[in-house]
Amino acid sequence: MAPDETIDDVAAATGIVVPLLAPYVKEAEVHNLRAAFVAGLAYGMKKEVLLLRSAGDWSVPLDLRDRIRAYKHPGDIDDLISRFREEVENAFYSADDSEQAQGLLEKLSFGSPTAENEFQTLGSYFMKTAEFGRAIRGEVNLLVGRKGSGKTAAFSQIRNELRRDTRKVVVDLKPEGYQLIKLKDVVLRYLEAGSKDHLVTALWDYVLLLELAHKLLDKDREVNRRDPKLMRLYDELSAIYFSHGSTTEGDFSERLVQLSTYLVTTFDAKFGGQGTTRLSHDQVTQILYRGDLHRLRTAITAYLEEKEDVWILFDNIDKGWATDGVSTDDVVIVHALIEALWKIQRDLQRAHIDFHSIVFLRNDVYQYLVQSIPDRGKDLRVSLDWSDPGQLRELIRRRLIYNGWSLSVEFLRAWNDIAVETCHGRESSEVLIEHSLMRPRYLLAILNHCRGAAVNNGHSRIEQGDIEAGLRAYSNDLLVDTDNELRDLMPEAKDVLYQLVGEEPDILEPDLHEHFARAGVPAGQNERVTELLLWYGVIGIVGKGDWVGYIFDAAYDVKKMKILREKEGGQIPLYRVHPAFRSGLDVKGGGNGQLL
Repeated sequence: MAPDETIDDVAAATGIVVPLLAPYVKEAEVHNLRAAFVAGLAYGMKKEVLLLRSAGDWSVPLDLRDRIRAYKHPGDIDDLISRFREEVENAFYSADDSEQAQGLLEKLSFGSPTAENEFQTLGSYFMKTAEFGRAIRGEVNLLVGRKGSGKTAAFSQIRNELRRDTRKVVVDLKPEGYQLIKLKDVVLRYLEAGSKDHLVTALWDYVLLLELAHKLLDKDREVNRRDPKLMRLYDELSAIYFSHGSTTEGDFSERLVQLSTYLVTTFDAKFGGQGTTRLSHDQVTQILYRGDLHRLRTAITAYLEEKEDVWILFDNIDKGWATDGVSTDDVVIVHALIEALWKIQRDLQRAHIDFHSIVFLRNDVYQYLVQSIPDRGKDLRVSLDWSDPGQLRELIRRRLIYNGWSLSVEFLRAWNDIAVETCHGRESSEVLIEHSLMRPRYLLAILNHCRGAAVNNGHSRIEQGDIEAGLRAYSNDLLVDTDNELRDLMPEAKDVLYQLVGEEPDILEPDLHEHFARAGVPAGQNERVTELLLWYGVIGIVGKGDWVGYIFDAAYDVKKMKILREKEGGQIPLYRVHPAFRSGLDVKGGGNGQLL
């Protein structure tokens, strides 16, 4: 095959499998030179690459040595290909095929509102804020933000930044769904409060140690054979890890489910049907640990002394929670995770090992956590919630630069290339940012809706009518999304938003409470539901001179909003529905003036 054909084939592929041949195979040298050329092309084009070699006493080029995967038997190739297939699928479905489209707007891609769908390209336009800087320096252990504020994007970029230093050990844990449902339903409901904390903290400590061991064994699978000391530590850790019934197969979610199922089965066999139980330390040990925990901890510590520093990143602990709201057991599980990370940090620091952890958590869950635990002061938190419109303009500018605009282009110049300057007398990007509720995910959703409307209408850029159509589509989506968030946090508030359909944008407090009553909210919960509507930006407080303040104007502090209500609202507070919700709620008089 000619070199130009090879280049074209590699460019068209999403993943490349490159086998290297042992020296005793006929024409192995020629084959391996060609393989190295293909591999170099693939890495240069940022393709997914799987380099394969058979096990044996023969060397490979130094620049490929740390990238290659060895197999002992042909059957092992199936496992390697299976893992690689998942990587290729992820790359394939996130690939940008917009280059086949015609016209500026048709070619333009603002990216996906969901960070998981753009991991391959996110690094090209991710904004490294001051909060990101604090996290990457290890100054915080909690990174909180609302849904859509960029937690998952920050997770991926912090992970990628840390991984650039191969001396670091980075354990990134991101279960696909909530994996401890059995633990909650079968075990925690039968335990006294003190035993719950004790058991779940011990469980997380155990899980995290096993995942640390798993990462070390996976990371150094090939490297350890080139260092006699590391090889001895590796073999010792491997034996201890597998003695706990652990496996290197599957992902973290599967291993967590396996351990939870084991725990539930063991607990049911020992204590099933006995009613509420208080567990001693020895009982926890008997139920939970499947091997010698002290040996596991000691082996991990000894191995980590050969490394630079250790990071554990944990996202999605609150993903997939039940629809009946945040429960006491949910708080126990989150708090226990944080406590277990603190414990590991203390243990490793005694051995002079640098350890850092970051738990990524929804802001509303964090607020619930703070209210429920006594030792709230020791956690170092940074918030990702956005309050500066200028940052969101920069987010748009970076996306446009990724699409081909000059690195030095000013925002308004680039924006006016694709959209009208004003919309109903206001700067058009200002309108979109206002409706985004200061969440990057929502802003990207709005941009995609507006661009889609313009393309469907055959416009060369986004016109005022396209903005109106985009905002209407977005408002309907926002209504459903916010209703789901309210339901997740407080089930009694699940139908509150829909009681505002067809109402005026301005609502007096007694009328608001009537809407709550029609939705089935108990009278004693009126203030709590009002706080949630303020927190999510559904309503703001109308003050003197028709001034209105939303949660973004109060640094996301509900206490500030309540004080503003007392000072500005008078005896009967007046609330105003945020413009972003008005179209979806068919607010009366919700023409263009109300919409925008």
